[in-house]
Amino acid sequence: MPWKKHLDCIFFIAQYYFAYYSTSMKAKFIPGLELSKKYFIQAVKPILEQSFPHLSYSAGLVDYGSDVLRCDTVISMDHQWGPRLSIFLSKKDMVNLGTSIHDKLCDKLPPQFMGYSTHFSTAGPDGIRWMEPWKEGPVNHLVLIQNWEEFLGWHLNWSPEASINPTQWLLFPQQRLLTLRSGKIWQDGLSLQITIDQLHYYPEDIWRYIMAQQWSLIGQEEAFLGRCGQEGDELGSSLVAGRLVQHLMYLCFHMEKEYAPYSKWLGTAFSKLSCASDLYPILEKINHAKKWQKRESFLVKAYRVVLKRFNRLGIIDPLDTEARDYYGRPYRVVFGSEIAGKIKQSIKAPEVRSLPSLGNIDQITQSSALLEHNHRINKMAYLYE
Repeated sequence: MPWKKHLDCIFFIAQYYFAYYSTSMKAKFIPGLELSKKYFIQAVKPILEQSFPHLSYSAGLVDYGSDVLRCDTVISMDHQWGPRLSIFLSKKDMVNLGTSIHDKLCDKLPPQFMGYSTHFSTAGPDGIRWMEPWKEGPVNHLVLIQNWEEFLGWHLNWSPEASINPTQWLLFPQQRLLTLRSGKIWQDGLSLQITIDQLHYYPEDIWRYIMAQQWSLIGQEEAFLGRCGQEGDELGSSLVAGRLVQHLMYLCFHMEKEYAPYSKWLGTAFSKLSCASDLYPILEKINHAKKWQKRESFLVKAYRVVLKRFNRLGIIDPLDTEARDYYGRPYRVVFGSEIAGKIKQSIKAPEVRSLPSLGNIDQITQSSALLEHNHRINKMAYLYE
């Protein structure tokens, strides 16, 4: 019955927040990565050394969450946050010792660490867990015992034993590449950092291909801001402007060779780029402008800043940094599609230069219903054929 589903949902939410407030509000906030490192060194590692003295493993936090991105705050503490990390084992040790290690930690870990409960709820309907007060019995910890190859299969749909072809690079969601780059390995007996370094950023030609597509996305809509405004459609003009601002932000991430996070942390991460001191105030003015002419004038200033920085990369001949009329129409543009074509011609590898102008998966879609499911991402490979 519908009413019963509503009651179940209310009961679930009530449990969730009761657990959160009763286990975390008394503890002083400390960034999750810092908490994870201390938890490993002071609580988890001694147990492993005593109970499994010959075990070769890696330990760290590289999977998901605001804490891995170093964007967590007090608000983040309500779910998938707390004393947590992953222990990575070889395939053999995962089979032979994985369950024993998990169970030993259940028996030996303290119920609290630095004021935070180490005891977590069972997973809710969405797979989410949160800190709960421990009462008795084994600690239901959030130390994940994993095999590195299986983790990368889940995280990126890729095995470190294989090379990465261009299509695979384009189908890796940036958010997942970013967590590997932003996270930390506290102990590395299995030399995981070698693989993480391999994924630090896109290869040169893939980088140029993605950047070309970002300029192309700008070129597809840059004239529409003025066209909508000229017809009295300020709402439509504002929406176009917002998308152009977002395209410019992503372009700046690419120019600085940084992976961009998903939308919740996009502005926060952008503010840390080297270009942000010049560009951030201009982009804010674009979003706040009430009339299309003002919106466009600020956008022209943003183009100028971005083009000057782009020219410093030296990957193509220097571009004119001033906007021009759009084929005789009074809309100021930089002809992003022309810039895209020039960048694509600079790509050396034929197999990358011949790819259709689609970009990577984040440039095709931002739907979490696709980006969070590898079996759906796999089906996107045919687009690059």
